Amino acid sequence: MTSQPHTFRVSLQQAKVILCTSAGLNIFFLFTTWILTQYDRYYPDGYLTESTALPSKITYLLLLQCSLSFENNIATWYSSMLLLVVAFVAIICFAVDYNHLDDWWGKILSYGWIGIGLIFTLLSFDEIGSFHETIGNSIDFAGNNNGWLFFYIIVASVGTYIILFGIIKLKNNLPSLICIILGTLLFLSNPIQEAFEINTFKSSANPAHWKRNPLLLLLEEGSELFATWFFLLAVLLYLLKIPINKAINNRLKTTKLSIAYENFYQTLLYIILPLIILLFVIVESAVKNTAEGSGNPKNWLPSMIFFTTFCISTYGYFRDKVSINHYALFSIISIFLSALYGSNSYSLSFLWKNNELCYITKFFLILLLSTATIYISPGRHRTINKLFSLFWLLFIASSFLINRSMSPGFALLAALFLFASLVFLKPAQHLTSVGTISKMP
Repeated sequence: MTSQPHTFRVSLQQAKVILCTSAGLNIFFLFTTWILTQYDRYYPDGYLTESTALPSKITYLLLLQCSLSFENNIATWYSSMLLLVVAFVAIICFAVDYNHLDDWWGKILSYGWIGIGLIFTLLSFDEIGSFHETIGNSIDFAGNNNGWLFFYIIVASVGTYIILFGIIKLKNNLPSLICIILGTLLFLSNPIQEAFEINTFKSSANPAHWKRNPLLLLLEEGSELFATWFFLLAVLLYLLKIPINKAINNRLKTTKLSIAYENFYQTLLYIILPLIILLFVIVESAVKNTAEGSGNPKNWLPSMIFFTTFCISTYGYFRDKVSINHYALFSIISIFLSALYGSNSYSLSFLWKNNELCYITKFFLILLLSTATIYISPGRHRTINKLFSLFWLLFIASSFLINRSMSPGFALLAALFLFASLVFLKPAQHLTSVGTISKMP
């Protein structure tokens, strides 16, 4: 039995929603970051005291979660996932190019999109892992104090690659080219801004009481967020205007990608899953302890897979009217857990105390996840889907019940099985994907 052809559509209206939503969230997180700087300005000795009213404490803690000047919070998770979205769309650009360009040069050049995808995947990983803040000190290259020089050479090389690829690939798509150049320049300005702040810190009269200038902080964080946004705009513009076939109606462009269901399953099971687990083991071995206030790289993998599941299920929600409720649950569960682990919120102390509040919170959380799992894996679905759902539930429950340091590992396995259960949501022997890129809203 074969499945009905699956049509993937990206319309101009959908692209506008993605861009407007991300731009709005960028502004929101910059605003909350600025608000928190005002709290610190007027309460230099600390705002959270025993006499502080509970609503004020809650407000302050929420602002901490939404501040771009700190690691391990919702703002950092959002920034990381925005970078990941650019990586996803870049890979889609590669797939479309490779499958629909006939000339050999066009096919070779299409691999440049994979380079863009890898770059933004690494940037997403770095955003949660906080490697860029210490990598210069950890590199021993040609003597002392040259680690940062080597790091800047890498950054400049990556920027040069992106601009050269943009000029060659997007010479006929001026809006995309301009956006890529703007995004690259904004990214390259970040090391310069950081170096300026470091010099300001070192030259201050009393470094112990030095605080970042709020405007410089917003400039640095804003340039990074909107650099990512310009790249997102660039890849979406390219995807909507890609010249696939002149014979196709100018208002509707269609691409086709056919993937055998068995091949997709084998690739997921025998290649992708072991590589992800291996990467987690490497990160776990390399990063035993993280410095206070720095990111936790172990959190990125489960957060990334949950977010991938969220993206796919959200797309399915707006397209498949039959399983709309199932996709909605997949989306809600995935985005919640992606944020929970990406922001390091799973490690909050109140979740790991031996008291009634901790036990009650975990009991209701596991109960809600169990109820949702029963619903998204109904009786008419094939056995393998039920098996994946069972494993997902067992591992995610274990991630809340074992010790805090092992929680990301169990969450990673849970994320993989949740993704697998989404892939096998509908029984079929073959998965046929037909991609339609439409300029119609």
